[in-house]
Parts: sequence; C-alpha cells; structure tokens
Amino acid sequence: TGYGMVFILFVIAIYYNIVIAWTLFYICQSFAFSDPAPWARCDYANMSEDCSQDTMEGRVIAAKYYYEHRILALPINEEEGHSPDYKVNLNMVGSLGIAWILIVLFLARGIRGTSRILYFTVIYPYVMMAVILAYSWDTKKNMLQSTESFFTVNTTLFTSHEMWTSAATHVIYSLGVAYGGIIALASYNKLHHNILRDTFLVFLIEGLTSLISAYFVYSLSGILMEEPGIPSPNLFITLPAVLSEMGLLGLWTLLFFVMIFTLGFDSQDL
Repeated sequence: TGYGMVFILFVIAIYYNIVIAWTLFYICQSFAFSDPAPWARCDYANMSEDCSQDTMEGRVIAAKYYYEHRILALPINEEEGHSPDYKVNLNMVGSLGIAWILIVLFLARGIRGTSRILYFTVIYPYVMMAVILAYSWDTKKNMLQSTESFFTVNTTLFTSHEMWTSAATHVIYSLGVAYGGIIALASYNKLHHNILRDTFLVFLIEGLTSLISAYFVYSLSGILMEEPGIPSPNLFITLPAVLSEMGLLGLWTLLFFVMIFTLGFDSQDL
C-alpha cells in the first residue's frame, strides 16, 4: 500500500506540475500588458477566418488557437495521410523546469517553512475570486442569468450514473480520502489533537469552496451568454478570452493565472 501511494503521488505530482508550467507561461505572457492579449490576437499564421478581436466568439477562437498551438504545440493543418510532425516545445520545457525548481525550493524548507507560504497561497484564491465576482456584478454582464442558471436544479440528472460518478470522484479526490500526503501531514499533529474537529472543518471548507469556485465560473460565463455558439467555460481557452475583455491590459488575466498557480502549488504541496 505504501509503495502504491508513493507511485500515485508521483503521477499526480507530474500532472499538477504540467498545469503549473502552462500557468507560468501564461503569467509570463501577461506581463506584456498588451492590448489585445497574446491569446486574443487573430494575426497568427494559419488562423481561422472567423477569428475577430471585436467579438467574444472570435476571442475564444484565438484563445483556442493559442492554447493548442502555442502551449500544446499541436501541428497545424497536417495533410491527411501524413503523420503529424511533433516538435519539442522549448517554452514549455523551460516552464516545466522552473515549476519543478520552485516546488523543490518550497518543499526543501520543510513543513514549517511550507506552512508559512500556504498562508498566502490558500487565502489569495478566495480574495481573487471575490474581486472578480465584484467586478462582474458591477459590469452586470448577464450576472442575473448566470446566478439563476447556477441555482436552477436539473432534476433529470439525478438519474444519471455519470453525474453521481463525477460527484463522488470530486468529493473523494478533493477531500483527499486515504491520500498519502494528507496522512503524512496529519502525522505532525500532537497525540491528542482533535482530529474529528479538523475533519469537520475540512469537509465544511471544501464544500463551501466548491460552491464558491463553481459560482465564480458561472459568473464569468455570463459574458459568454452574450453570443451563441460559444463553448462552456474552459480554464485555458474561454476564461482567458473572457478575462481579456475586462480591460486593464491583461492585469485581470495575470491575477487569474497567479491564482491558478497558487491552487496548483497547494495541490502539489499536499
């Protein structure tokens, strides 16, 4: 069991560090403070003619192109019958290397040093979500429709086994049930520590955080409601396109991806 848990932690660490690497690349690009943002531009080669910086649908097309071909480095317009010509994405190699170095530096400080860093990385996402929610309500970008959609219960999904499977997966994974990292951190508690109280608090905070983050995504999706045919919110495609519309020369996008970085770091650290 112990070896299996170490292997699972190793695989999860690789997964989270890839996401952190993508986030670091977006953060670096955000420092350009350009208008439009790099992922909202339609002047890249081989882009769709439907791309337009003046519409939300066009910005989503641009963000999708940027994610697929600048982040994932997928081949462009490969001819049918020919194998794709994949190349090493040096930008991502560098970002991934920096991500691993940062994680090692943070963890090398030990449990006491890491706990101090977590005070910021845990609190910052809540502050950031509150600020963006306040901005969304201030601009009134279909917030009433988004809120109504969020609190509308679709009873037909109650009979869907896929919905219950997804819900169970989310709860078990987010709570870290039998998760080796959580057990290791719990070992630092005193012998007579009130573990039942902590368990209840973790369960309560995790549930509230899930609701807040879900509503946060729905608040941004209010902007997507303005134009039909736009896909549902996506972390690296539609959400950057939406945030690029909020102005301040990419500052919102920078703060958003710093938030994603802190979330990835928290998950990686645990």
